[in-house]
Amino acid sequence: MKFICATEKFNTFEEHVASPYIRRVFTLQSDVSATLTVAACGFYELYVNGEHITRGRLAPYISNTNDYVYSDEYSLSLTAGKNVIALHLGNGLQNNPGGYIWNFTEATFRSAPSVALTLVDSAGSLLLESDEKFKCAPSPITSDDYRFGERYDARLEIPGWCDVDFDDSEWAYVIIAKTPKGEIKPRESDPILVEREISPIAIYESEGAYIYDFGESNAGVCRLTINAVPG
Repeated sequence: MKFICATEKFNTFEEHVASPYIRRVFTLQSDVSATLTVAACGFYELYVNGEHITRGRLAPYISNTNDYVYSDEYSLSLTAGKNVIALHLGNGLQNNPGGYIWNFTEATFRSAPSVALTLVDSAGSLLLESDEKFKCAPSPITSDDYRFGERYDARLEIPGWCDVDFDDSEWAYVIIAKTPKGEIKPRESDPILVEREISPIAIYESEGAYIYDFGESNAGVCRLTINAVPG
């Protein structure tokens, strides 16, 4: 599998590198049933024709990519005409400046996040694979770290970026990433799923920031609605 990336620059605490959007439109002559295999160094979120279908959070799985690179398989039903595969990449453990206590910043596998994919029909014929024809653009996530969270700038949102008819003519082309040393193998672990939603029990301001107290120690994703002007 050929790995692609948007940049070779590392995201660091001193220099932020946005997590990339990556997409590719392709045309099919007829309806097909197909298998999409996605392997990633870092994390990915997958969209097919605008639908988010990622197999759980933090996909595919954390690993030392000198040893293993995990992959996921998706069974797809695609229609004749234009289709689009789109991905949002994150650093995961592949580039973990917040892991300096464990020397992850010195890891020999460290790189910007990259992804490889193949799309094969039910007869085993290759329909699409990751290559230089995929296009990329920075996402509103201007910095992300496995332990220290992310910075999100809503002013940089790109509506419809994963839809078939989105105009990506101004986007750049991806580059071929260095092939990881590790063996590509299917992920066998259970996916990380959302179990429940909780609300904060208190919100207060401290040292120029807002603290949301959820009353318990947990791992999750925040949903925040802001009624304010940009900036």
